[in-house]
Parts: sequence; C-alpha cells; structure tokens
Amino acid sequence: MSKGKARGLSTVNLDRYTEALEARPKPIKPLSPVLPVTDIMLPDLEPAPWNARRYFDEKQLRILGKDMLENGQIHAITVRQLDGRFEVVVGERRMRAASLVGMASLRAYVRPLDDREARRIGLSENLQRENLSPFEETVGWLDFLALELESMPAFGAFTVVGEASFYAAARVLRRFHKESQQARKQGAQLDHNVMVCGEREVNHNVMVRSDRLVFGTSLGSTIESLFTESATMTWESFVKNRLPILSLPSDLLDVMNRGEIEYTKATELNKIKDPMRRTELLERVLQLGLPLTQIRQLVAASSQRPTNTGDQLRTLAQTTLRRFADRLEHLTLEERRRSETLLLELENLVK
Repeated sequence: MSKGKARGLSTVNLDRYTEALEARPKPIKPLSPVLPVTDIMLPDLEPAPWNARRYFDEKQLRILGKDMLENGQIHAITVRQLDGRFEVVVGERRMRAASLVGMASLRAYVRPLDDREARRIGLSENLQRENLSPFEETVGWLDFLALELESMPAFGAFTVVGEASFYAAARVLRRFHKESQQARKQGAQLDHNVMVCGEREVNHNVMVRSDRLVFGTSLGSTIESLFTESATMTWESFVKNRLPILSLPSDLLDVMNRGEIEYTKATELNKIKDPMRRTELLERVLQLGLPLTQIRQLVAASSQRPTNTGDQLRTLAQTTLRRFADRLEHLTLEERRRSETLLLELENLVK
C-alpha cells in the first residue's frame, strides 16, 4: 500500500476558497424593480421629452411596423406611469411604428422610475444605437453629461432658466477646454522659469488660480471619468469634433438628421456664409450625391462668384417652402405657432 500523503480537502485551500467567495463583487442593485410585461393601449402611451432621437424616418417606421405586424413584437418597450398615462422611457420608435400601421397595443415593462432614473435609462439606451445622427448623438451625450453634473452646485453657474440643459453642458465643456489650455501654457511657462530663475524664486511668485470653474475641480474630474468609462472618445475629442455641430444652421441640421448628408459634408457647406448660396449648393449636392472632394472645390469656387440675389432668393424660397411642407406634420405646437407667425409676416411683405 502506498505510503504517499493522504488525499483530501486541505483546510488551507478551504480557507482560501471561502475568502475568494467573500471577496467576489456583490450583485449590483437595480435602480428600480422590474414588473411583469403587460399590454398597454397605444392611446395611453406618450413619448418622453428627453429622447436623444429627434428625427424619425416615416418610411423606416412603416417597415418596422409591418415587421411587428407579421412577426410580432420581439422586444417589449419600457414605460413608467404618470398621472394615468404611460411615458415611453425606451421604445419610442416602436411606439411610432405601431401607430402608423394601426396596431392597438404594445407589450411593455412598467417600471416605477423617478425622473432621474428614467432619463438615465432612456439616454443610455439610445446612445448605444448605431443609427443616431451626429447631432442626435451629440445632444444625447450632452444631456447625459448634464444629468450627471446637475447635482453639483458649480454646474448652476452655467445654466440659464428655461434653456435646455445640454446647452449648459456644452458651456461647461468649452470652459474646461479653455482652462486646460491655459493650464498647459502656464505649466510650460513655469518649467521655463524654473530653469531661468531657480525653484525658490518661482515658488514665491506662483499664484493659486481662483478663476478656474472646471479644470482641477470636481466638475472637471467627473467629466473626465464619464468619458473614460464610455471608452468611445475623450472629452477633448468631443469638444473638437462634436460641439461644432451645435452651431450648424438649421438647413444643414435638417438634412443631416434625415441621413441625407454626412457631417463632414455639412461642415464643408457651412463655410458658405451666404444662406442663399449655401441652399443652392446644398440642393445640388443632394440631387447629384457629390463626394466630399468635389464639394470642397464647389465651396471654394462659390466664394469667388459674384452674388445673384434674384436667382438665389427664388431658390431659397422654393426649397424652404418645400421642406416646410414635408415636415409640417412633425412640428410641435410651439413650432406650428411660430411658423404661422413667420408666414403671416412673409405674406404681408409680398402684398
């Protein structure tokens, strides 16, 4: 019989196993409990006001609606109950598609979410979609950033009463960018002074900057953490490549949101400051599907061409009224009232 060591469960290994089990991360507690799926009638559903998606292509909605009619609703939407109605937290596109094809109800998870939870879930879900336009994705990110920063008192310095919160988030990022650039310049100057003057003299003259609102504060560290966790882009890249989208004129934003033109082409066309010339060239780009290289050539040539006010004004009027007619049914009540005022002013002008 072998005289080797007896085989069995080592108490040392057992202790290590127990410690490993205790060290395992605890399950993440959900924001709110999820209730069973239920059927909700379409008239009882309403969209959330903070959805990242701004534009819904009717043709694509009808395709989605037809698929749901033929194959059933694969994924339930997520809603929360507000004053007897149900606000769609996730699934507004499916709600609109179902309405277009005459569906009576949708399957939904009803969750008892507060405003902050609902916004976070809705924005997170939509920002994972690949078919958001660059403008929608930019505003969605800014909305998400504002949601995380609004509990900080320092964020209040960037907000304006009655204004959408994403504008405040954009101002914070621009300030962060400006202050970080200033800090780099001051750091380079400090290094230079250390070499020239010596450490003692420099330290005597260094002043603590009290005018920084973001850089080196909890606002700045929170922004850096959020972009690091996203693993999609840095906050500096977002400021450089995404924030300029907010300054694009409405005619370029409209076609870009509808997926008719890429962001790079829109920014190139934005170099034409004359709105009539820009509209004329935009129509040509849309009709012919011109590549970016040719658009750059046309933009350069347009800047050297003398203005033909009559022809450009006629083109602008035709294209603007055509776009207005196409989007009329998608306008909000406030936008309809403003449109009516502008049309009455135009009518009085041409009498």
